[in-house]
Amino acid sequence: PSFHRINVDIPVKKKLDAIIIDDLTTRYYDFDYKMIEEYKKFIINLKLKAKDKRILMFGSERVIRYFINLSDLYEPARIPKNWQGIIMLKARGRYAEGVDIPADIVVMLGCPFMPPEVISRLSKIYGRMGFDDPWSLAAAIPMLITTLQCIGRAKRDPKQRPKIILADERYKRYIGQLSRYLNIDKINI
Repeated sequence: PSFHRINVDIPVKKKLDAIIIDDLTTRYYDFDYKMIEEYKKFIINLKLKAKDKRILMFGSERVIRYFINLSDLYEPARIPKNWQGIIMLKARGRYAEGVDIPADIVVMLGCPFMPPEVISRLSKIYGRMGFDDPWSLAAAIPMLITTLQCIGRAKRDPKQRPKIILADERYKRYIGQLSRYLNIDKINI
């Protein structure tokens, strides 16, 4: 079969400011006790520095379960209008798309890749279908879409300017794609 590439450019008037924290990762084989402790320090420091702010954190269920006790709300039945503190939500959960959640800061706790076994199966299917880059179709593109959808929960109006924190060193690989929507700086914690 013949597949044609279609590009749809969505103009962005004002990009949001984002930082990549490149000392953290939720990569399956590197997300150990030491890395969990580093994420806990990051979350606690952010909560202290940004008190009186609304911090929206997204991560996979595999990742968030280690940090629920650091949040003020976790996957609430409904989000209060005048909330403050940290709300933790699943990156592919019910609040990940189509919902307005005004926030001052949006944090992605890791890159929201699908589980390796799902990526592997999808990649094989896309390869058999004749796509050129089956791994990107199965892994990178869904991760980037999920990231932008999560960020978009707090950016529903041009006046809203939340700060974006991409807390995983793997985001450095996707600066080219993300920089169409975000002004990105890299930092170490």
